[in-house]
Amino acid sequence: MRRLILALCLLLILALFSPSPVSATTQELVVVDQWDFSNAQAELGASGRLLSDNHPSDSGSTSSLGQTFRPLQNFASVVKATFSMSRGGAGSSPTATLIAIISSSDGQLPTTELYRSTALVDSSIIPTNTFAINKVSFSFNTGQLSANTWYSLEVQTSATGIIDLGNSVSIHIAAAGLRNHQGQNFYYSSAGYQVITGGTEDFVFEILGETGGGTAGGTTGTDSSMDQLPVLPVVGGSTLLIFGVGLGAYLLVRGRKRGVSF
Repeated sequence: MRRLILALCLLLILALFSPSPVSATTQELVVVDQWDFSNAQAELGASGRLLSDNHPSDSGSTSSLGQTFRPLQNFASVVKATFSMSRGGAGSSPTATLIAIISSSDGQLPTTELYRSTALVDSSIIPTNTFAINKVSFSFNTGQLSANTWYSLEVQTSATGIIDLGNSVSIHIAAAGLRNHQGQNFYYSSAGYQVITGGTEDFVFEILGETGGGTAGGTTGTDSSMDQLPVLPVVGGSTLLIFGVGLGAYLLVRGRKRGVSF
């Protein structure tokens, strides 16, 4: 009888502290902010802002273009930022690389750089068709954002490689009458960061992020994180404990009634 009770106790301990199956939670991507790509249709082939100098620009030409934005909720991670772009100029053969940067902002211009995209975009492979939506994406693997806080997103050229007025990159803007995004777009030239005057232009862009925990990497659309292990089995833990204790007490009392020594 003693061996039976010891065996039951051992089985109870193993049942209580054996790891339970752990499920993976899937974190869907959420739009941090955007200005819908359909808004560019009416202006394609007619309007855009040019990246036409290496950064930092030492001339009146532009080496960075961007837009300020303000998320409406907290984000644990920025995953991807996308613009509509095209190559232009007489040569249409830029070779400079592009990078996306998220900075803190005063609502008008960048103030302090926070995050950089994980990979560069080769400007030579951007389509030349200005009459189409050409989505060019930049991947991030980190980047917490706070609700109702101003940030800026910009596309910046490399310090080397060909990019000038004859071999430029155009970032498309929204159609006239649809330029009422809450943020401000801006550019960088030899005079530093400047707002695009008039406040009547908005770049066509989209930022995707995750509201849940963990960091995101690459261009994946979901993120899996592991739950913590529970102290008791997920289902029936307390019931199993009560049953085991009760069974042990029952066997002990029964053994004593029969005069069995333990």
